[in-house]
Amino acid sequence: MSNTDIDRNLLFAVLAVHVDLFDVDQLVRACSEWTKEQGSSLAEILIRFGWITPVDKSDVERLMQRRLDRHEGSLKATLAESFSDSLSDSLAQIEDQECCDSLVTLANTTKRSISHSS
Repeated sequence: MSNTDIDRNLLFAVLAVHVDLFDVDQLVRACSEWTKEQGSSLAEILIRFGWITPVDKSDVERLMQRRLDRHEGSLKATLAESFSDSLSDSLAQIEDQECCDSLVTLANTTKRSISHSS
């Protein structure tokens, strides 16, 4: 799975948490399952677990596109805007190396963005 695919799936999940479709503990569980099922999207796993519906998926995808448009299509910038330290700490429990690498990059981007805006 490419870093872009990982970032896109993580952005979807982070936005779904932000709109209270499920909680961070459920996100960690879904991400752990997702790392074992590289052929599935995180949204598909969330639907299979019963934590979101196909309608929820469509709503989050529309929200995701609006956020991406604000950042000229940049997944990293959109993720950085949407991420929090507590969410980053929770997702650190995920054991997949590619996913963790993406999260480390994201955490560093977020910290730089915050320090430049201060």
